[in-house]
Amino acid sequence: MAGSIAPNLEPNEKWFRIPMDFMPISILIPASFRASNHEILYLKPELEKMLPLWKNIRQPVIVIQGGKDFLVNPKNADFAEKILTNAKSLKIVRIDTMNHFVPWSHPQLIKKAILESL
Repeated sequence: MAGSIAPNLEPNEKWFRIPMDFMPISILIPASFRASNHEILYLKPELEKMLPLWKNIRQPVIVIQGGKDFLVNPKNADFAEKILTNAKSLKIVRIDTMNHFVPWSHPQLIKKAILESL
């Protein structure tokens, strides 16, 4: 849900993410932001490593993406459609008015996806 999976869609934010990862700046930001920043700082190289592995995914996949997501480019759902060629099935759920915070704004979509997967 609202997954950042396409390396080419990752914004170039190193100019502020790298300094935020080091003292003394890192102690000035909340722990949840520090964790998120550290994760995002290394995301693009990890997504690039994963590119040749997408073909190995053979189970059913459901992607949930909001059209008003300002943290993850909504085109990541398009990337999933192109790259998940060997998935047993692929369902893309796009909600044009939804933002990044799917678990809080649309928990029913997650529940429905889990039940469909069972």
